[in-house]
Amino acid sequence: MNEEPPPTTPVNQTPAQAVNQPGGVTITQAAALLGVHVNTVRRRVKSGELPAQKVLTAQGIVYVIDRAALGLPGQEAVNQQLTVPEEQGAALVVVHRGLLDELAAQRAERAALVERIAASERALATAQEQLRLEQEQLRAERRRVRWPWQRAKE
Repeated sequence: MNEEPPPTTPVNQTPAQAVNQPGGVTITQAAALLGVHVNTVRRRVKSGELPAQKVLTAQGIVYVIDRAALGLPGQEAVNQQLTVPEEQGAALVVVHRGLLDELAAQRAERAALVERIAASERALATAQEQLRLEQEQLRAERRRVRWPWQRAKE
């Protein structure tokens, strides 16, 4: 039977602490990053395609996979800081301000439309109430109108 070396991390760690080692992800996180099912990542770890380290935690054994081993494009860019030249930054601020102004105008337009809808709904409710009253009057009038031979008796 193939025996593996004992884990190197202390037993008192939680799975979250074990994964917080630089560049380490769990099988579930690796599956999410790769866009595959968790069982696919487990098979790749078992076959040796993805190198993983067993970490013993208080809750049990957790496999930690090195993020660099996942082979995701742009991993180098994740660790670098984004720097923007000053003139581009100023242009971004102007664009951002314009977008904020446009958003404010759209919000004001939306508020006006909401008020128009509310006024229309109030007018509709008033018209429906008026129609109901007119229908009641017609029913009452119909009950009062009698057949010609019944009018003669009165």
